[in-house]
Amino acid sequence: MKCFRKLSGALLCALLFSTAGLCEGATAVLLPLLNRTEAQEAGPVYWQQAVAKVEAMGFELAAEDASQEAVITSMARRGSLPEAKDLAQIAAASKADVVIAMELEQWKDSVKKGSKVRYKQLDLRGRSAVYHSKDEKLFVHGFGSNRQVEAAFTGRWDVKLEEWGKLVSKETERALTAVRP
Repeated sequence: MKCFRKLSGALLCALLFSTAGLCEGATAVLLPLLNRTEAQEAGPVYWQQAVAKVEAMGFELAAEDASQEAVITSMARRGSLPEAKDLAQIAAASKADVVIAMELEQWKDSVKKGSKVRYKQLDLRGRSAVYHSKDEKLFVHGFGSNRQVEAAFTGRWDVKLEEWGKLVSKETERALTAVRP
C-alpha cells in the first residue's frame, strides 16, 4: 500500500508539473463589463477576478486596440453583448485565441424569514459571450446565483460582491478551459 501511495503521489506531481505551462503563449481579450444594473461596484470586481483567472491559467492579456474601442462603444449603445462578427474582428486584430465579454443583468437581494433564521436571498444573473478564434464559434452562456446567506453574515457589505466575484471567476475559467490547446 505504501508503494502505491508513493507511486500515485509521483504521478500526481508529474501531471501537475507537466500542465503548468499548458497555455503559455495563448492570448485572451477581456472586454469591459456591460452593466445593466445600478451596481457600479460590480465592474471593478469583474475586472479584478477575470484578470486574475486569465493570468492564473497561463493566458496573456492582449493590449487594447481600435477594434475593441468600436465594439465597446457599440455594446454600450445597444445595451447587449457583442455579436460573433464583432468578436471575430477583435480576435483577428489582436491575434487572440479567445475573446470574452460579460454582462450583469440582475443584482438584487431581499431579506427573508425562515422557520428559525433570517437570511438574505441573493439574485445575481449575467451572461457571457465567448468567441474561440480556433473554432470560429461564439458561445453565449447564462450564469447566476440565488444563494441564501444567514443573518449573521448579512451585515457585511461585501456579501454580494464576494458572490459576484466567485461567479465571474467560475465563468472565466469555464470559458478558458475550452480553449486550452
